[in-house]
Amino acid sequence: NAATAPANPERSGYTFSGWDKAFSNVTSDLIVTAKYTINNDDQGGGSSTGDTPTPTSTAKLSPAPTPTTAPKPTPVPTSAPGSSNVVITQGQNTLIATGTTQAIVDEKGRAATTFTQEQASEIIKKALEETQKQQKGTTTGIEFRVETDKAASDVKASLPKTAIDEAAQKELKALTMSSPVASLTFDSDALNTISQQSSADVIISMAKVDTETLSEETQEMIGDRPVFDFSVTSGDKVISQFDGNVSVSVPYSPKPDEDMNAIVIYFINAQGELEVITDCFYDPATGNVRFTTSHFSQYAVGYNKVGFNDVSANAWYHNAVSFIAARNITRGTGNSSYNPDAKLTRGEFLVMVMRAYGMEPDENPEDNFVDAGDTWYTGYLAAAKRLGISKGIGDNRFAPEKNITRQEMFTLLYNTLKAVGKLPSGEDGQPLNTFVDADKIASWAKEAIDKLVRAGIIKGSNGNLLAEDSSTRAEMAQVLYNLLSK
Repeated sequence: NAATAPANPERSGYTFSGWDKAFSNVTSDLIVTAKYTINNDDQGGGSSTGDTPTPTSTAKLSPAPTPTTAPKPTPVPTSAPGSSNVVITQGQNTLIATGTTQAIVDEKGRAATTFTQEQASEIIKKALEETQKQQKGTTTGIEFRVETDKAASDVKASLPKTAIDEAAQKELKALTMSSPVASLTFDSDALNTISQQSSADVIISMAKVDTETLSEETQEMIGDRPVFDFSVTSGDKVISQFDGNVSVSVPYSPKPDEDMNAIVIYFINAQGELEVITDCFYDPATGNVRFTTSHFSQYAVGYNKVGFNDVSANAWYHNAVSFIAARNITRGTGNSSYNPDAKLTRGEFLVMVMRAYGMEPDENPEDNFVDAGDTWYTGYLAAAKRLGISKGIGDNRFAPEKNITRQEMFTLLYNTLKAVGKLPSGEDGQPLNTFVDADKIASWAKEAIDKLVRAGIIKGSNGNLLAEDSSTRAEMAQVLYNLLSK
């Protein structure tokens, strides 16, 4: 680099002055020609004068060699972000306060960072201050965002134990840890689990898994789609089971021929087997696959396209049926048929809505409806009774083979969502009284239908709700699709 004056090999005892040039980004040999004044230091001083021509010197400078080893990462900033660095994002009845820190990615794609207590407290404080300015009923969350200098395959972020406890005690509705690898949102119950089980600072890890570590069968099913491993640790303790739910978002670019409704998430269980997650969907607006879980392990993006002979590509219910079939919520009626126009029975609907939300049937139940029988829906009926999803139709009967009405369907759906803590909170729909036949809804179904109508889950038909009409299998698929794809 041209950091020093060029030497003149033919002269000695001379100095150069006024050499103030600097060069950067030198990528090849550089020829520098400079005029200079000679100070005759070894002749008692003095400089060239008169008609003596000003000499010149030419030097050949080569660029500095490229380092052969990666530079050492600079320390991750740990100073508190301050109020101006906490970003507030508002939605409909929601508010999120976000604080960001930078992490350096090493040569193996790993990044680690720490949020200080000062940073965490500032984010929580700002969230609560802004919430006080909002209308009653605003849901407040906080987000810790990790940004990296380049693509990362493994991100670890540490939060102080005191910050976790503070967030739980303030009854914040959600805590999010986001990074280029994934985004994890812990609801208040899951956050309480971490607070209660941790004894030291909490490390949240999001990593991409080398698929070569998986079984050949699993590799074949997943292909080149990404696999992720999530974990929460505190000291020597691994916290993998949560009393609440964790909403996960992972980036994915669909292949040109992929049906977005058939993009799913697989849980890789302890035996290395794949289990499809029913509560998952691809969001084209963000380019992420989103799903909900109550435990951490390895998860993979998968593709499970299921077709039926009687569901055409241009049918109004095609997307809905493809969506629930890909998640094993329905297996059709046999012979590669779905039978979309068939009337839906109470037993069929109950089983499918419980499958949609990952609810397992009771095994060897001691208490059940008297008409539950001993068949494919028996255990589901027992679980529904135990969880308060259904009280039956009277005399301890459920009538599983009876065609279900729309208001019965919506009531069972509402009770299921309440049981799993997933009642919709939005107001995208319209008031119940705007429907022409709202007065025909039974008193026991009005609360459920009102909630689902206001949330935009129930659309009606030509201004009518048709609460007393029976429902078809196609209509059931559309209702579940409207819920699970949001």
